[in-house]
Amino acid sequence: MTEHLISVLTPFYARDPRVPAVRVELGAYLESLRGQAGPCEIVIAGTGPARRDPLGPLLRELAGPEFPHALRTLHHRFDPARATPLPRGAAIAAASEAATGDLLCILHADNRLPPGALAEIRQAAASHRAGCFPKVYDSGDRLLALQAWWLNDWRLRRRRRSVGTNAVWLDRELWARSPRRPWRMLEDVALSDWLLATLGPGGIHVSRRPVTVSAAKYLRTGVLASMAINATVLALYGGGVHPDRLAAELYGRDKLAVGTPYFWPSLIKQAWRVLRD
Repeated sequence: MTEHLISVLTPFYARDPRVPAVRVELGAYLESLRGQAGPCEIVIAGTGPARRDPLGPLLRELAGPEFPHALRTLHHRFDPARATPLPRGAAIAAASEAATGDLLCILHADNRLPPGALAEIRQAAASHRAGCFPKVYDSGDRLLALQAWWLNDWRLRRRRRSVGTNAVWLDRELWARSPRRPWRMLEDVALSDWLLATLGPGGIHVSRRPVTVSAAKYLRTGVLASMAINATVLALYGGGVHPDRLAAELYGRDKLAVGTPYFWPSLIKQAWRVLRD
């Protein structure tokens, strides 16, 4: 019996992928995939200001000659003075078009699959058409641990609702039917809602083993501030506000006084502006 080919789809953005922090992140990403059972291909859709693809040579260097899986990179160039990076959902869609696997797994570059994850996906695909993993953060921060517990126990296991960092996987035919969301954010939540409506709670496999998620962006912004922004965004999205509007009003650091005593008033002000307008 032929084993499923799994295509790992990864959106990626960095102004300069050669900086040490990005090299470390991509190196850890590749290491989490090195020991996964094949067959597997990795398709990374990058966006940045470079004229030529900076990721391909870097990834081949970091992977080394003994890396067991096929590596492909796509590059979408944009001029920072005139445009914004390719939205994450559009990058994932581009990666899916280039992929050849019959199972697709969406994995962010700052996420690490647990050992044996791809083998579990193949096994689960015998009875399920989609699935995902719970998550833990690579930080001992208690607030992040509380957030992970809430997301894993309440949203994921009880309600079968995932986010992008849950390493969602699905078969290609199901992906082809899913609606495309060329939004600047929340395309992962929209996909989760669609899968739940299409398959029902029993049709979505949830692993017992977690994906490890980098806490770096939470620590940079502040854990409590990040949680407040995310909760506000989800609440407003649930109330019908378009994700592009939310991205413009609540993720622009020029709009929120992150890291200052004025953060909470600025968050309330922006949320009220979105509701009012």
